[in-house]
Formats: sequence, structure tokens, C-alpha cells
Amino acid sequence: MKISDHIEITIDRLATGGRGVGRHEGMVVFVPDTAPNETVLAQITSLKKNFAEAKLLEILKPSPSRVKPVCPVAGICGGCSWQHIAYDEQLEQKQNIVADAIKKFAGRGALEVQPTIPSPNPFSYRNRIQLHYENGQIGFHKRGSNEIVPIDVCAITDDKLVPEIIKLRAELLSKKSPAARRELYLTDKGTPAVSSEMRFDDELGFAQVNESQNKNLIRFALEHLGEPGQVFDLYAGAGNFALAIADARPRIGRITAVELHPKSVEHGKKKAASLGHKNLEFMHAPVGDFLTEVLKGQQKKVPKESFLNSTVILDPPRAGCDDLVRKSLNQLKPQTIIYVSCDPVTLARDLASFNQELYELTVIQPFDMFPQTDHVETMVVLKRR
Repeated sequence: MKISDHIEITIDRLATGGRGVGRHEGMVVFVPDTAPNETVLAQITSLKKNFAEAKLLEILKPSPSRVKPVCPVAGICGGCSWQHIAYDEQLEQKQNIVADAIKKFAGRGALEVQPTIPSPNPFSYRNRIQLHYENGQIGFHKRGSNEIVPIDVCAITDDKLVPEIIKLRAELLSKKSPAARRELYLTDKGTPAVSSEMRFDDELGFAQVNESQNKNLIRFALEHLGEPGQVFDLYAGAGNFALAIADARPRIGRITAVELHPKSVEHGKKKAASLGHKNLEFMHAPVGDFLTEVLKGQQKKVPKESFLNSTVILDPPRAGCDDLVRKSLNQLKPQTIIYVSCDPVTLARDLASFNQELYELTVIQPFDMFPQTDHVETMVVLKRR
């Protein structure tokens, strides 16, 4: 193969990043905008040592799972990469993506990955969107560029926010703003609001963009919490898990939420106080520094021994936990670790670093937090042997 070659290829599966994967003359080829079990004509755009990339030219034999996208700009806008795939197939492919990452990077052998829990709402689920405005156009960025794709509606945005798009366009046009970025979101009261900059707002009560699926995440965490003496919610944000645990399990001795972002900590403290949760404490600190202080006996409120009969919830950013966090937890030896991840590869990498003689990986559960996209949320449970 060489650049610009036209090839006929059958797509076997979908990969992280949302592209279809097939083989041509023994070479792995990635083709976006395709579906499993369909034959396409594609043009090679890039050649690497172990794989090639191509663009879709023509669908020769459509996949049984191919459907007509709901949105007229699907495939152009950078938001939805899988609207052309039936929802049941999306769920299966996300399960496969998690399983492939765990098998390849976790170093724990063949482990069962549970079927993906579907979103209660495959469409109209986002409670927060970021819109761009320039030269009289308001919308999202085109895939792979900063060019604006104008929109009037968005199929994955909560219905309460859709009328606000028209209002925002009128407002920006009246001010003749040359360029702007706005965030539309639902407050914790369920009413629409707009922010002129990307910042944490005290009214913004949702830690996840898909609030109905977030309830399933919390329910799963509560089911696998065990009977801990204490709970440590690390990378806690504004307390998405900590507040829910304090509500559902008031007899737990102590819940400690650790978060780096000061506004999130401030918001969590206010919320905990308003709900009367006296056993929940928020701490403003990098997670690694907090755990280091515990190990050195410098954290007076949290003795090292308190981790032995504890449940730790990890909800790190996409990059995963840093080395210091993983090494510290191996030394502190909590009874249970519940890890929440939005990236299967970094999740698998982090799982490989937990002491396998000490911890058994008992549950791997994907959640479809972002329907119509290739993104998948995963929760895993590690139990001390």
C-alpha cells in the first residue's frame, strides 16, 4: 500500500477513538465513519509501521447496524462520532473496547467485562454544552478543526437547553461580538443558565454531563462500597460520590473528600453543610500529596491505619492516577478500591500497577455516559485478598 491508494476493506470492529478497524494485506487499517461488518471503499491517507489510516469513500456493503443519523450535521460536527450506528451495537462495541484495553494493558489475564449499562436517554442527555460564536454563526467546532458548524438544535443536548441556543444567538448578534465562547448548562434546580467563560459556577451542581446515567454510577458505587469504617473519595470534585454516600450511608464513621480545585471544594463544603453531613469533610490538596502526608504520619486527621478498613473511590481525570497515588495506595492497603475512569487505556495501565498479589479485580462495568460517541465510562472494583 501507498498513500492515496484505494482499497476495499471489511470493518471488523470499532476502536478507541471511534474509528472502524479492518485488515488489508495483513495491515491494520483505521477508517472513520464506518460500522462493524460492512465493506467499504477507502483511500489511504497515512502509513505507519504497524497500521494505516484511511478515509471513507464509499459504502459497498452496509453494516446491519448502520442507521440514518438523527442530526443533519452528524459526521461533520465533532460532537457525535457514532450516530450512524444502532444503539445496541454502540453498547456492544464499548464493552469490547474496554475488554481489549484491559486484556492488552492491565496485565491481569482474561477477565470478564460486564455488558455496557445503557444510558436512560440515548439522546437529549447532555446538561452542559460549550458553544462557539464567530461572524454571526453559533455552533460547535467541525471535526478536526476550529471551523464552526452552525446549529439550531442538538440531538444529544437536554431539551431544556435547546431553546437557549436561539436566544444566545440573538443576544450575541445584537452585541455584534466578533468572537465568543459560551457554556449553556442546567443548574442544580434544573433551569437553564449561561456562562460567559469556562469556569466553575456555584449553581452548576452536576459533576457529570449525563445526570440520569450518573445516578447509575452512584448506585453501582453504593452497591460495592462494602462495610468500611471510612470512605476516601479521591479526586472528589464537588462531591459527586461523597455527598451521595453521606446521604445513603449515614452510619459510616467518616467520609473524606480530597480535591485539588478550590472552587469545587468550596462548593462541596457548602452542599455538605446545607444537608447537615457532619461526618463528611472536604480537603483541598493534590491527591498524591494528601496520601504522602498520611503515609508519613503528617496528616493528623487521617491516621495511616484508618485506610486498612476503608473504601477508596478514585475518579481521576482522563490521564488517570499519577505514580505517587498508585504507589501510596499499594502501601496503605485499603480494603476496597472503586476506580471510575473515562479512558479504558489509562484505566488498564493503572490497574496493572496495583499489587496483584494484594488486590483481586472483581468487577469491570462499563457505563454509556456519552451515547452517540465513542467515549465510555468504566467502574472497576478491587478487593484486598
